[in-house]
Amino acid sequence: MTIRHATGRAGALAFALVCTLGSTLGGTPAAAAPAAPAHPATVETDFASLTRLMTQASEQLDKGDTEGAADTLLAVIRHPRFADLPPDGHYATFAALALTLYANGQTQEAYDRMKQAGLAAPALRDADYWFGMADICSELNREEEALDAIIIVAQKWPEPFRALESEYVFSLLTRAKALDDGGARRLKLLEAMYAGKYVPENPFMLAEGLWFDLFDIYVNKGETEKAAALARTFVEFSSLVRIRIDHRYAAFRAAAPLDLSGAVAQSVQRARARTEAHPDLIEGVNFYALELLDANRPAEALKVIDAALKKAQGAKPPFTDLDEHLNWALDARNSILGKLGRWKEAEAAQVKARDHALAKGEDIVSQKINLGGFYYLQGKPDLALEEVAGVDLTQTSPYGIMAAEEVRACAYAQKGEPDKLKASLDFMKGQAKDGYGPLRSALLCANDQDALAALIVAKLDDPDTRADTLIDVQTYLPEPAPTPIMAELDARRAHVIARPDVQAAVAKYGIILSLPTFRPTN
Repeated sequence: MTIRHATGRAGALAFALVCTLGSTLGGTPAAAAPAAPAHPATVETDFASLTRLMTQASEQLDKGDTEGAADTLLAVIRHPRFADLPPDGHYATFAALALTLYANGQTQEAYDRMKQAGLAAPALRDADYWFGMADICSELNREEEALDAIIIVAQKWPEPFRALESEYVFSLLTRAKALDDGGARRLKLLEAMYAGKYVPENPFMLAEGLWFDLFDIYVNKGETEKAAALARTFVEFSSLVRIRIDHRYAAFRAAAPLDLSGAVAQSVQRARARTEAHPDLIEGVNFYALELLDANRPAEALKVIDAALKKAQGAKPPFTDLDEHLNWALDARNSILGKLGRWKEAEAAQVKARDHALAKGEDIVSQKINLGGFYYLQGKPDLALEEVAGVDLTQTSPYGIMAAEEVRACAYAQKGEPDKLKASLDFMKGQAKDGYGPLRSALLCANDQDALAALIVAKLDDPDTRADTLIDVQTYLPEPAPTPIMAELDARRAHVIARPDVQAAVAKYGIILSLPTFRPTN
């Protein structure tokens, strides 16, 4: 629930209370005190003044005057007849005040008032109540309570839960995974989402990855029937590959389709269908084009993305999400042109992606890091360093910090600056949990094959990182038009994976297949 939503919800509660009080004026309050004044006119006047206060609070909230509304709501609670209101009146007042205080940044007081609302009328706690409680608890770093509130919504009200922004839902699961509760809340949330037939609000974010996480939990808990039932639903290429390459899932391979080439083709078809169902979103075109690219159909992918970019330049572009996703369309064009060996055009596309992000303030950090990575793979270390020099680390995720450091390390390796390279690698090794991919690439740039082999073995030994590491060591389609630096890094990677110590670790936990797609990026 955003601050704006909290204010709107508070206003709705205040208005509901006005209506409640209006009906109360026509009769005796449901919870009237025995010692109420005997003269009817006095009672009416008292409740009328209470109604005026709530009307005033409602009007203040409509105008965005949350500080004034908070004062007025406190006056309602101090009113001599407030105690005579029925439980729903107490609930509405305390909840409206809680959300108003939250909007004012008075989070601890908001928490206390929200608790009061719940105690006043537990049965009235709806999805909005729990959403509000979740946000308030998050602000107070009460993560367990925040996730408990969200889990209640997912269990009881799947429809409003499905309306949440997809990025927020995925972040909830990341937060649940970080809790020291043995995975209990993450399991509850995933089970509630699955039972509620959760579908991401963003049509280009796929839910199957979430169900694979649930499948993995069931496997680890020995709940084979539940795991097998989930395995039979998997259709995405990444899910099918994970089942095939990881020994932990050997018992479930018969439950999942084995035709990986067919899975790639079907992924392309599903991506096209999603795109056609949302013709106003260039994000869908990006999704479809990259699926084509992954299926080794770069010429088709280029036609798709170029047609969208041409439409985007029209006087009335058909896309409603250009501000947020035009840079990613250009980023996708860079990747496609690279597969075709058209590196000059690829560079122009990546520069345009960065410039659009700068102009619109949309994910500037990612675009600068991506351009920096492009430059070092082109053998232009000075330009690479120039791009990441402007990255604001305070606005960067832990993974983004690692990705930026990868660019620096690889540029230092190319420039022959061993002290700076060592400093970058030491930093990355200390933060290895934040980004295996960037650290792996930096070690390849430094040609520290012993360190990379040790890292791979350690990641395979760790059950939490094993799956992604097995994905990384698979054999993929060769790059069709690599730059000299890309070719050298690929050769080093292949040499490390072929080492006896790495092969032994892989054989202990899984297998290596030749997959009909290109290697995933970091």
